[in-house]
Amino acid sequence: MRRQIFITLVLLGVVALAALQLTGNLSGPQDEGNVRNVRFTDFAPLSPPTAPNTASLQTSLDRISRTALDGQWAAAVHEVHRLEDLWRTIGADSGGSLQIEQAISRGIETLHVRVLARDAQGVLETAEELTGYFGQLRS
Repeated sequence: MRRQIFITLVLLGVVALAALQLTGNLSGPQDEGNVRNVRFTDFAPLSPPTAPNTASLQTSLDRISRTALDGQWAAAVHEVHRLEDLWRTIGADSGGSLQIEQAISRGIETLHVRVLARDAQGVLETAEELTGYFGQLRS
C-alpha cells in the first residue's frame, strides 16, 4: 500500500516536471545563455611601482625639528599631525619592507609623544632615527 502511494507520487512529480518543461515555465532566464550579453573589459597594464615621495615626509620632519628648537610647540604639534597624515597616504604605497614601515609608524608615534612632552632633545633624536628610515624607503 505504501509502495503504491510512493510510486504514484513520484510519477505525478515526473508528469508535473514534464508538463512544466514542455510549456517553457521550467527553463531558466532567457538572457543568461545569450551570447550578446557577454561584456569584455580591457584592463590597463599595471604601472611599475614607483619610489615613495619621501621628500615631503622629510620636509615635514625638518619643520617639526625647527619648531621644537624654537619652542613653538603648538606649531610642532600641528606639523606632527601633518606628518601622520602624509605617512598614512604614502605608507600603503611605500613599497618598503614591513619592518621599516612599522618602525616609521612607531617613530612617528614616539615623535608625537615627545612633542607633547616638550622634549626638544628627544624630538631631535627621534627625527634623526626617522630620517634614516626614510632613506631606507628610497633604496
